[in-house]
Amino acid sequence: MSMKSPSGYGSVPTTTSFMSRAKAQTQTLISTRRPWRELFDLSAFSLPDSYTEAMSRIRRNLNYFRPNYALVMLIIVFISLEVAEGGMLSVVGGDQPMRPTYTRG
Repeated sequence: MSMKSPSGYGSVPTTTSFMSRAKAQTQTLISTRRPWRELFDLSAFSLPDSYTEAMSRIRRNLNYFRPNYALVMLIIVFISLEVAEGGMLSVVGGDQPMRPTYTRG
């Protein structure tokens, strides 16, 4: 049975289904990453002979270490959300309900 509405849109995903999919994708990302020592191996660096070779190396590097770069970006986003505006993740997942603040003007 299809969950499509007459307008053609599917059902709105629940938070639980979103979180379970995000957790599964994160576990897949972590399991397919390359060793960090290989990423930071300075002896593997050398100057390319041409611009074409440099672009080719960059593309291969991005493709090969994609899971590592994605994991670094996820960590940066997580830290940014936790630090910015007094810890947005703490507010969302905290014990205290969020209450609006009113100011007299």
